[in-house]
Amino acid sequence: MKVYHCPHARSLRAIWAAEELGLELEVQPVGFPPRAKEPAYFEINPTATIPTFIDGDVTLFESVAITEYLADKAGDSRVVVVGDDEPDRPYYRDFLLMGEATLVAPLTQIVRYKVLQPPELRLPRVVDDGADIFIDRLKHIEARLDGRDWLAGGRFTLADISVGYAVHLGELFRLAERMPARVRAYLERIQARPAFQRAMERN
Repeated sequence: MKVYHCPHARSLRAIWAAEELGLELEVQPVGFPPRAKEPAYFEINPTATIPTFIDGDVTLFESVAITEYLADKAGDSRVVVVGDDEPDRPYYRDFLLMGEATLVAPLTQIVRYKVLQPPELRLPRVVDDGADIFIDRLKHIEARLDGRDWLAGGRFTLADISVGYAVHLGELFRLAERMPARVRAYLERIQARPAFQRAMERN
């Protein structure tokens, strides 16, 4: 199995999941942004986005879907998946999708309009709006973590990889001081996980 990866890109979710599950995953570095730095990458991924994951005849492009695929591949996936027969299953699915759809989306505004665009096209107001939206959306995570270490099922799951990646990215963008207290403590628990630390070494 192979994942194409840029430092701190969504592909980090796949690397982290593989480390949590004890799976071998080859990490293929790609220049960022790939569409500018790696023209040949279009032949692998027609949108030149990160990640691309390949396992034999299977090719996936969505980081959350890749983590689910890896959990299935590992066999005893209940260690990181909340099963259909568990009461927290709906919440597990909600947070699994929220990490990408709700939390990472405003952070991409920061990358686009603070880093990727040429100086004359950068928009500080859009960057600030992205940061404000991200912090506001953490209120739901803060409420969920009241009395809990992890988001669903009473244990660390793929939902925490999905949301935890977004919170990690927010810290990289120097937003940690604005995060609610329980979210900051959650980030510390994530960063203390040996699998996360191994993933960061490979990052």
